[in-house]
Amino acid sequence: MYNIYLPLEDLLPNQLVKTDSIKSHHLIHVLKVKQNDRFRIFNGHGQRTEASLEKINRNHCQLRISPDEVKKVPRAANRLFLYFSLVKKKTLPAILRQAVESGVNELIPVVSENSVLPPIAFEGKKTRWQKIIISAAEQSGRCYLPHLHSPLHFTEIFQKTSNLNNKFIFTLKNQQANPRPKQGDSALLVGPEGGFTKAEINTALDEGFFALNLGKYTLRADTACLAAVIKFQTLEQLE
Repeated sequence: MYNIYLPLEDLLPNQLVKTDSIKSHHLIHVLKVKQNDRFRIFNGHGQRTEASLEKINRNHCQLRISPDEVKKVPRAANRLFLYFSLVKKKTLPAILRQAVESGVNELIPVVSENSVLPPIAFEGKKTRWQKIIISAAEQSGRCYLPHLHSPLHFTEIFQKTSNLNNKFIFTLKNQQANPRPKQGDSALLVGPEGGFTKAEINTALDEGFFALNLGKYTLRADTACLAAVIKFQTLEQLE
């Protein structure tokens, strides 16, 4: 059963919802849906339920929300913040998609010394980035849409993360003994293709970040982001 995002403040039992032309095109031409097909729907604020397709036309589809009670899924107790360097535009979709599918809650692009994409270019494509996030949330069955922030300069990270319980910077060489993450929100800081500069790494360590590496091989930026999330989640599960 497909997961469909509907940008509604509330999902109401038995409500009739009309999709826009873009969503309708996706339903009809990509998912190949038919009348009376059923879906799982969510509104990105934690509400989810099922709906059936009542009507199809070229410009919109009509979905009937199930008469059953709408479920409210509680937010995760601990949030995961991914701070990733601004890399080439062609790499960003993979970073965003894989971060959403792996459970990241907050996505924050960072302007570091070796960043490639100017912040203004990232902001100019924010509608596209948001579509990728929605698609990944639908794919992975999430009920809350991760929040995509505006870019921060590297030095601004530390004020934003000062109260977080777990802070990790992923580097090419530095490695401290594997820690056991504490309860609470966590920040992961991942660099661009060339990695962070030595000065940036030292600044992060001075600001309370813990250094980890992702193995002996140099990874693409998108692979590094996914590997960082998985490594953190693995450390969380260690007893």
